[in-house]
Amino acid sequence: MKANAGEWRPWPGSRTAAGLPEWVAADDDAYVAIVQHMAADRVALLQIKQGLRQRLQAAPAWDAEAYTRDFERALRAIWTNHCAKA
Repeated sequence: MKANAGEWRPWPGSRTAAGLPEWVAADDDAYVAIVQHMAADRVALLQIKQGLRQRLQAAPAWDAEAYTRDFERALRAIWTNHCAKA
């Protein structure tokens, strides 16, 4: 489900990053409807399952090394800015 202002919900982002935006719902009732619809198509579910690992591993959100480098750069920039103001 999509997060409202001030809420944190990890699933919408991870589903979208995994190439599954059709699994993101606006509310609980919409999510139940999506699950019921998807559960009726066993072939589609099997296709999702078969390709999910490769999709996740290829997604930038699952690249821990790149995430770490980006985070380190962000921290360094914050520290540099802090020191420049001091």
